[in-house]
Amino acid sequence: MAALLIALPLTSAAPDGGDQLAGILGLLLLPVSLTDWRRTSWTASQPDRARGARLFVAYFVLALAKLQIAVVYLVACLGKFSSPEWANGTALFYWVRNNVFGAPPLLRPVAEWVTMRPVLVAASSWGTLVLEFSLAIAVFLPTPFRLRFLLPVALLFHLAIWLVLGVSSFAFVMGAALLILVVPVGWSLVPPKVFRIRSEEKEETPA
Repeated sequence: MAALLIALPLTSAAPDGGDQLAGILGLLLLPVSLTDWRRTSWTASQPDRARGARLFVAYFVLALAKLQIAVVYLVACLGKFSSPEWANGTALFYWVRNNVFGAPPLLRPVAEWVTMRPVLVAASSWGTLVLEFSLAIAVFLPTPFRLRFLLPVALLFHLAIWLVLGVSSFAFVMGAALLILVVPVGWSLVPPKVFRIRSEEKEETPA
């Protein structure tokens, strides 16, 4: 992932705001990759003398990455308050009709219909501000809320930006950034008990 994030700004034909973040996160993830000597992420780590130092480096760099992403969302949220359109809840009305980043012909009728309704366009515009601020303080929110609600909503949010505004590389970068920001360090989809059961079964299996 680190190499992909570094290469993305170099291969992007039209930088859309996520290219700088991709380069920064790629560089920050290099120490994490270089200090992890496991063959795969599902391999149990073996004790060694340098493990404590390597874990410290990895955790410290991941904390910096989380801080960087949180600042991005905080600046994005606070910066919108200087715009009257975001303050009064009509910003998306103009964005979907933008000549450069506007909705594609296939989705334009639906996007224009939604943004013509005052309640819907206000909820979408102000909801964007609430979501960005929530992501800025995500590390202080309860883990179940972050994983079950905040992460899916944020991923759908960036997917919608991709579909409506057409910024595909930005969506990929921010999707990776969301996983770094919201998912706790060391969290796994597979519970530790599964690993323990599988290892015990392997030991009991006759050769």
